[in-house]
Amino acid sequence: MHLWRGYTTSGEPFKWFNILLIDTKIHAYVPETIADVMESQMVVGNMYLFKNFTLKEYKPTDRFRCIHKDIQIIFSSDTKAIPLDDNDVIIEKVMFDFYDLSDLKQLSRQTTYLTGVYNNKGFWQSQIKFEITDGRTQVKVTFWDIFADIFAESLHGDLEYP
Repeated sequence: MHLWRGYTTSGEPFKWFNILLIDTKIHAYVPETIADVMESQMVVGNMYLFKNFTLKEYKPTDRFRCIHKDIQIIFSSDTKAIPLDDNDVIIEKVMFDFYDLSDLKQLSRQTTYLTGVYNNKGFWQSQIKFEITDGRTQVKVTFWDIFADIFAESLHGDLEYP
């Protein structure tokens, strides 16, 4: 579903990267030693069968996990990405975790799982801020970068709704 890299304090991307596998809703880590090979074999959004990887349990102290699971996949030089035809499998191309609006404030304060992305490295980022409410509770929300741009464009200039 998604591929992302971390960045050094000087703004250079790390060679290793992470991917989010949507069918099993799990995070996979691709180490630097195989990053070039794996990235050349995969296209974000395409379907693959992965073979020969290991599972690693998160430690209780691991923070900012992208998925609510206690394990992650670690790729190795033995890992193979075998392309699948979209007609061979039925896998949704998007996924969401839904929470009650009144739970968002508490979720935003915990550090075990990601509830948003923040970059304070001095890079310019587009953002859109707004509040959502269910009539009883309201929560401030910020969308960043491409997600902010797409959301703002979808509003077509109307910034308030009843």
